[in-house]
Amino acid sequence: MKKFFSVVFGIVLTSFLNAQSGRVKDLDISYETKKPLGSGANEFVIKLSKNGTPIQGAKVSLKAIMPPMPSMPKMDFKSEAKENNGVYEATINLPHGGTWQLRFDIKVNGKKYTYKSSIDF
Repeated sequence: MKKFFSVVFGIVLTSFLNAQSGRVKDLDISYETKKPLGSGANEFVIKLSKNGTPIQGAKVSLKAIMPPMPSMPKMDFKSEAKENNGVYEATINLPHGGTWQLRFDIKVNGKKYTYKSSIDF
């Protein structure tokens, strides 16, 4: 039940915010969109850091997933982020609103990290 309320709170919170942050092991991640989320191209700006120091040279990919629902198949879209001065940018085309699961796959100096989040619009 506690996990259920955490998920619901996360979904409600993401519907009001365009920026989120979290931590995976020793890696801090934050992301935001350049404009409010909507159908079509959505540009994500991703920042990575360790102990407050920005990380450069990482490989970052972003995947947006909508689980299958009655009369609708599973959808997923992937984008490889491009680095620009220690900031990573990825564009994901979302065909329609709803709750999308986000998965950030990150590789830094041979270490792999996966950060999961969700957005709703």
